[in-house]
Amino acid sequence: KNELGIEAIVTACPLFLHNRITVDALNAGLHVFCEKLMAHTIDECREMITAAESKNLILGIGHQRHYSGLYHQALE
Repeated sequence: KNELGIEAIVTACPLFLHNRITVDALNAGLHVFCEKLMAHTIDECREMITAAESKNLILGIGHQRHYSGLYHQALE
């Protein structure tokens, strides 16, 4: 947790901002769930992974909606 009590963020912004916001958050000590697509280039993806590994933080990539109870109910 940081001084505000925040442990993690969700990066759900335009794709061109994913890398910068994710790396900044990881460098600040926050776990990150980044919406798919991860980044524009493989180098940007590697930078994000390296930042997470160097801080021993979780970096998740995916679609937020897959984790919504509403979608699970609709499937059932």
